[in-house]
Amino acid sequence: MPVELQLALFARLPLPVAAVIGSGGRSVHAWVRVDARDADDYRATVAEMLGILARFGVDGKNKNPSRLSRLPGARREIGATGSGIQRLLYLNPKPDGKCML
Repeated sequence: MPVELQLALFARLPLPVAAVIGSGGRSVHAWVRVDARDADDYRATVAEMLGILARFGVDGKNKNPSRLSRLPGARREIGATGSGIQRLLYLNPKPDGKCML
């Protein structure tokens, strides 16, 4: 999916997006706030969110809360396009609410 379409998708989905990072390649990554009471609530919320996002081609493997993510300012070497610099595209320090999917 083209980056422009990925950005439009993140803008339209009812998700508390905290940040969007350009991967330095052909994708963007959204960090979504998940206000979970406990580990079970986290797993249920993420499963629901990823189930809905799967129809848009979002990678369902990104469900571990400690999973590494893109780092703005770092250079991507493998799979890079252009300079390969990963960039912070959007920042919301106070994303409101829970996932609304």
